Amino acid sequence: MTVLITGAGLIATHSAASLIDRGEDVVFYDVAPSQDYIDLVLEGRKYKLVKGDILDLAHLLEVANKHNVTGIVHTAALLPRQAAANPSLATKVNVEGAVNLFELHRIANLKRTVFISTVGVYDNTVKDGKAWREDHTLGPHSYYGCTKLSAEMMGLHYAKAYDIDLISVRFCPIFGIGQYYGSSGAVFMKNVVEPAALTGKSVISEPFPNTYQYLYAPDSGEAVALAYKLKRNPKNRVFHVSEGRLRKAKKLIKIAESALPGTEISIAPRTWEASKGNNAVTEPFNIGRAKRELGFKPQYTMRQAIQHYAEKVRERGGL
Repeated sequence: MTVLITGAGLIATHSAASLIDRGEDVVFYDVAPSQDYIDLVLEGRKYKLVKGDILDLAHLLEVANKHNVTGIVHTAALLPRQAAANPSLATKVNVEGAVNLFELHRIANLKRTVFISTVGVYDNTVKDGKAWREDHTLGPHSYYGCTKLSAEMMGLHYAKAYDIDLISVRFCPIFGIGQYYGSSGAVFMKNVVEPAALTGKSVISEPFPNTYQYLYAPDSGEAVALAYKLKRNPKNRVFHVSEGRLRKAKKLIKIAESALPGTEISIAPRTWEASKGNNAVTEPFNIGRAKRELGFKPQYTMRQAIQHYAEKVRERGGL
């Protein structure tokens, strides 16, 4: 039982850890992997690694056959800033690349594909005072969100038309020790935690979302593993995964200072002026479906997450 994990970044590596702990073998498939980063997250767990491009379907089929792949976790994508800078390439990677994975599933008759989706597929201007359910109004406000929604809809059509057993997990911003940092929420948490962990001081000088929802990376990995192990062809194929609440930036900073005694974390005045009105979302995800049907529940409090994150930062800093 081998899971092909496309990408080798934040969600991919933490998903691998949770899947391995559940008895699955994993093989990463990434165009530019960092083995040092994978090893940092996997902490001695065994894995295989193949360098490859998800636009190369023939190679994907070859790898799946060679490693006896039985399922897929598809995380590989151009992230928001990359997609905005190069929309043509983002279309190829995020849409055509995803279709290649759906085709791999169809041709090789695999067991399950977990597609990593995003809060960015929604219209965040729709405000009704209620936590967002999976039927919240769609309407991306970024090119990245457009590509992810397009690919997700294609995957769900594959599930109906071609008997592809696909689950889509729509994540809020995921934070933690990363190889690169894609979302504004992840960048904010990086700027809060990482300098403080290494030097005792952080000064936030990059604009950020003042109100957002978050999830620590190991909890994202658990959610993916639960989705992968879900019964075959479930009634619901789309799940929200987050902490299930909104966080204000200054309150997060207070939690971080409490979690990391002796640290000093501040926001540059101009940065605060540029960020204080930036409320990325007005309501959090409703994660009731994920709780009921996946058995998902965040294992880390925010304080615990920041402490663990800081430990990994120090570990990497000493490499």
